[in-house]
Amino acid sequence: MIKRIFQDIDECILHTVINTHPHETYVEFTLPGYDNGTLHTYRTIIRPCAKELFEYYNSVVGKENVYILTSSIRQYAETLNRLGGFGLDNDHIFSREDISKYSHSSAWSGENHQMEQQIQNLQVHLLLVVGHLLELIQQFSKPY
Repeated sequence: MIKRIFQDIDECILHTVINTHPHETYVEFTLPGYDNGTLHTYRTIIRPCAKELFEYYNSVVGKENVYILTSSIRQYAETLNRLGGFGLDNDHIFSREDISKYSHSSAWSGENHQMEQQIQNLQVHLLLVVGHLLELIQQFSKPY
């Protein structure tokens, strides 16, 4: 049984370009860049049914067990959580800052074994969710 769901938003639930214009409908917001604080204009395409996907996750495991993953900065993910209507609490977002906070170098070539194990565990959860979603798609796509 699935206890928690971790959804990566980068290139899965949305697609973002910085300081250019995509050819699809997008939401627009401005944030300081992580490099030097320069303001950047983000234009993000939120995939169809993204909000409904998070509603489904909430119905399966409860809102308290649904999380967002991103390699971007926290403020970016919090903004898209709000604009996309995903409805998650901001403490359920794991961002670049969290990766930095919980990472460490080991004696073996500076590799980050702790984070690698956490990522592998998250990938297993994600694969279980994708498998379940494919079963649902097949179930609902059958003719009546």
